[in-house]
Amino acid sequence: MAATDRYCGWCGSDLGLPVPSAPASSAWKPTHAIGASGAPTYSGPDPAPALEVRLDPGLEVQLIERGEDLCHVRCSNEWECWVPITELTALDVWHATHAAPAGGLATHDAPDSAASDRLEAGTLVQVVERAGDWAEVRCSNGWVCWVDGRQLDPRA
Repeated sequence: MAATDRYCGWCGSDLGLPVPSAPASSAWKPTHAIGASGAPTYSGPDPAPALEVRLDPGLEVQLIERGEDLCHVRCSNEWECWVPITELTALDVWHATHAAPAGGLATHDAPDSAASDRLEAGTLVQVVERAGDWAEVRCSNGWVCWVDGRQLDPRA
């Protein structure tokens, strides 16, 4: 296998995608499921051309990044692709993926908006979405806000 090849974990098809240079920063944890009609896959945030692989309905994936029309997702076999945002359904399973750093962390209603509140130091959160340096997080009580994702402390 050449260093630039990437094979589908389900069918073995050569997708021609680059192999990631570093392992994922955290363990795979599902955040979304593919919708009832399944989902086409793309190699990047541009919806053309579609890859030959289609994700099965109900397949659980981890949201890595949300684009305008497509989302970057990771499958349990560590294969990554982009899928239409309309084909994702959020899972209601909460698990801590990160914690607020010492000194706490300002919260925002949306990326690049004014600070609206603050997370106390050590508050456990689940990262549910990323947009550049921003992270949308969910607290154990269901509260959702945006924070500077670079300041979050990963949980093991």
